[in-house]
Amino acid sequence: MPLQNRVTPYGTLIATSAKGLFMGNRGVIHDKVGKLKDKHWQVKRWVTCDPNCDGQKRDPYNRQPKCYTELFFLDEATALAAGHRPCKQCRIDDFKAFVHAWCPGNGVQEDTFKVETLDNYLHDSRIDAEDKKITYQINCNDLPDGVFIELLDEPGTAWLLWNSEILQWRPEGYGERRPKPLNTVVVVLTPKSTVKAFDAGYRTSVRLQALQIHPEAARLIEEVRLLRDQLARLLQEREDLTSIVIPNLEAHYYVTIGKYQYELFCLECEVRRIKRKIEMIQASLNRMEEVNMDQIEKALDTEQVAWTKLIDDMAHKLEMAKQWTSAERLSDDEQKELKKLYYELAKKAHPDIHLEQSERLNSIWLQIVSAYQCGNLEGMRALALLLDDCCDATEPPAAAVLEDQHNRLKKQLELIAQVLTTIQQSFPCTIKDQINDQNWIDTQVSDIQEKQTQQSQLKEQLLIILAGIISGLAHDNQSHSH
Repeated sequence: MPLQNRVTPYGTLIATSAKGLFMGNRGVIHDKVGKLKDKHWQVKRWVTCDPNCDGQKRDPYNRQPKCYTELFFLDEATALAAGHRPCKQCRIDDFKAFVHAWCPGNGVQEDTFKVETLDNYLHDSRIDAEDKKITYQINCNDLPDGVFIELLDEPGTAWLLWNSEILQWRPEGYGERRPKPLNTVVVVLTPKSTVKAFDAGYRTSVRLQALQIHPEAARLIEEVRLLRDQLARLLQEREDLTSIVIPNLEAHYYVTIGKYQYELFCLECEVRRIKRKIEMIQASLNRMEEVNMDQIEKALDTEQVAWTKLIDDMAHKLEMAKQWTSAERLSDDEQKELKKLYYELAKKAHPDIHLEQSERLNSIWLQIVSAYQCGNLEGMRALALLLDDCCDATEPPAAAVLEDQHNRLKKQLELIAQVLTTIQQSFPCTIKDQINDQNWIDTQVSDIQEKQTQQSQLKEQLLIILAGIISGLAHDNQSHSH
């Protein structure tokens, strides 16, 4: 007969032959013959341990208590719901991560933190003076993944919140799955201080078992997978265009043709200013008003604000183009790896594919985009490892969730395809084929230089006209003074 040492999310102990992923203890709570004592805890230090931490294979039927009774859990989410925490000795990394989230979540200063403080907090939030489990009620919308709940109309059954669903807890694994009951008050089994640690970023581990999948669900799963693959490829293509192809095209364009366009535009702005100056002077003369050159210059400065901004923008683009063309480049093999990594990571964490993912994954995705745009291959490799740790394997969603994912992915695929078409039909993608043709470049430069010559000639003509007007004004002023 198995020992009564398997822990449920309620914190109770049951006897079952089903195995668990974690071990733990609350002190010695069985007698020498393996019978459970009346009090199901001896110390406030309820820990969750790695069953293989000391190289020993744990025997769930062991009836000989030593310094503690070995308890077993389906997974860490179950252990945390029961009121346990990661062990500081055999799970030091998990312990540190838990403390790092638990302290700010519960208003405790991490630099003055003591383990006894954590154990006291947990003890006060898991059982009352009569050793009964402490629960509380809250809207299910406000709870993070990893929390165990009980539905008000189904007492006695524990459900795990996970990936917008609830999974029924069973000793051998999770059973029935349902969509997360939104806008519904539920009973929370996980201690409140642990829930706050989840809110602050702690991610627990969950043991998900394979389920028998209905053929229709299997079809939807495969279609969703294919849609995600297609969408990931389009998103990778869009990011490739906006982060690599377009900057390359713009840089090449500006260092070969754009610099001449910049000179032409500056010249056109000068001509425009001289021409407007002549018009303003002539307008004052036509109204038989005194010509105030200071006011005209201020008015011209105001009119030229937009043009000046365009000149500054073009100058900035020219400088960025020079920096881009002189920057160190990845090799072809490294470029291929970078694109492949982006594609694989997009399937896992792109917000256009996973519309309801966690804030942590959204934060990691922003880092991925930044690394890709900078060509940071090492950073992308590190983020791939980090994302693997964040994206546990999950069971297939419920049919209704699958159908919703399928429809939303199709719409998103159509939208991104339209965006791609627009980008490809816009500058500088429209000159992708010509920009490497030196004859085409020479023709463009020649046309611009011809316009520069025309503008220079027009400028000289206008300056002569302006000089004549100003000379006439000076002569009139002298005549009036006499």
